[in-house]
Order: sequence, then C-alpha cells, then structure tokens
Amino acid sequence: DLDAIGYYKSELEVQNSVQDTFRMFAIYNNIGKAFLGLGYYDSARHYLRGVEPFLNPQFEHFFSIYFFNLAELNFEEQKFDQADSLLKLTWENANEFNSGRGIIRANQLQAEYDMAMGKPNDAFEFAKTGYDLAVESGVKELIYLTSKTLSRSYGMLNEFEEAYKYEQLHEQYLDSVQNV
Repeated sequence: DLDAIGYYKSELEVQNSVQDTFRMFAIYNNIGKAFLGLGYYDSARHYLRGVEPFLNPQFEHFFSIYFFNLAELNFEEQKFDQADSLLKLTWENANEFNSGRGIIRANQLQAEYDMAMGKPNDAFEFAKTGYDLAVESGVKELIYLTSKTLSRSYGMLNEFEEAYKYEQLHEQYLDSVQNV
C-alpha cells in the first residue's frame, strides 16, 4: 500500500499541474482509501477531505465510493452515528446511479455495521448479497473484501464450516489482490 500511495502522490502532482478535476477526485480518494487500509486514520481523513473541492456534479455517479470510504473511516474509528449517516448517502447515491461497486461495498459495510450493532441475521443477509454481487461482477478485490465479511458473518451465526470456507476464499484472493 505504501508503494501505491507513493505512486498516487506522484500522480497527484502531475494532475494538479494540469488541473484534471476528475483525476484529482479519484487520486485523493484512492490515497485516502490506501491510508485507511493501513490504519492511518488521520492521513486517510486528510486525503478524503482533499476530495471535497472536486465534488463536481458531473462526477456524482462516483460519489458513492467517496461516501463509502468516509463511512468506512468513521466505522473504523467507531463513530457509528457518522458512519451510519454516510452509509445512507452511499446507498442513495449507489442506487440512484446504479453503481455496482457502490452497491457491493454498501452491502459489505452494512453487514459490518449490523454485526457491530449485534444484528447477526441482518448482517448475514447484507454480507451474502454483497458477496454474490461481487462474484457476479468478477472483480477480485470485491470478492476478496466481501468473502472476509461473509466469513465473519457466518462465524457470528456459529456456522463455522461455512465461515472457514469463506475465510479460505478470502486468503486465496489475497495474493492475487496484492499482486495487482
């Protein structure tokens, strides 16, 4: 992830010089997501806030990913009320613009949120839907992420054989995702 952050920071300088607002939106979002993945929440918040000047209506169909990243950051920081509000925005935007990635990630985070709130049955439904949609999309990163959530959800339901199966699937995709 640190290599990716270095690449994105270099790209940020280039795009800043040419003022490509779409690329700036994407790069700030990607740097924020990378820092989030590493657990550097202050840096993640800094870069995700950097997206704000580029929230141009012409990119509105991508906002669900930005909202999702902010929701995930707040969730990781255990700011559940803020995460829930941002998750609602994610759902609205993803559904309005039929964003497959946004819908998959919204299902995944909704499952994580419901697990944290002690609603394992609700969590399972969202985790299973997110996983099924990820498999349908064929995007390895999404399958990797949703299989982990589905594994945890099965574990909360004491279905350990299924939890193990999806944890193994998560591990199988780990190398592939890291290589990308």
